[in-house]
Amino acid sequence: MFFIRKGLVVLLALIGFEVKATDEPNILRFYSEIAAPYYWLDENGEPQGVNFDLAKSLIELTQVNATIEHLPWARAIHQAANEPNVILISALRTSSREPLFQWLGEVHSVRASFIRLAKNKHIRLTSIEQAKQFLVGSVRGYGAANYLLKRGFIENDNLALVSSTEQLWTMLFKGRIDMVIANVQTGKYEIQSVGLDASEIEPIYDVEELNFQLEMATGLNTNAQVVETLQTGIIALKANGEYQRIMQKWKLQ
Repeated sequence: MFFIRKGLVVLLALIGFEVKATDEPNILRFYSEIAAPYYWLDENGEPQGVNFDLAKSLIELTQVNATIEHLPWARAIHQAANEPNVILISALRTSSREPLFQWLGEVHSVRASFIRLAKNKHIRLTSIEQAKQFLVGSVRGYGAANYLLKRGFIENDNLALVSSTEQLWTMLFKGRIDMVIANVQTGKYEIQSVGLDASEIEPIYDVEELNFQLEMATGLNTNAQVVETLQTGIIALKANGEYQRIMQKWKLQ
């Protein structure tokens, strides 16, 4: 857990307005999953990545009391939807999630593809329906997993849902699943983080319906002042160049 203590209210002279620190007594909990390059733990157990840097910069700018933690994503989504002051650092903004959360600002975008091991040339796709004859993997709670379930994929039949990206890629490389549905750009980080060779994967079919924005979000029970503070803070990070610096640092821009 990474904890940042509230200090004084900061004046954002650069863009001409003030961000007010919240009077809310409860600590904000910023959540990410462990998924490089967004969030992971280094050899000393310290958090690293895009999500960590964004949350840390936002907390320091807005001067709110907050922690930065990681959780399995399905659990993080559930807590954010049902408890106040839980902040998802980067969540897919889908039509089904739209009414469940208050959206704080875009942080990145993702593009999903069906991905195989490059050596498995016999696995070919020209449609989503064709993928049903294979065993596809995804992480439980991900937008991609929910998409496949809605398209008629059946868990424990042609869909394997796991709790982490580490499990997902390990299963692909061990031949326990035929494909994964994931973002290639971030997938390469995830593969490398578990000691596997990212050059061995190959995207074979892009899923246009899963081209989404990643946004910071919180549940409907979070105080409106907190929401406004964080929304304004994200705007300020983009205005003062900090957001762009973080994206460039992790080669996402």
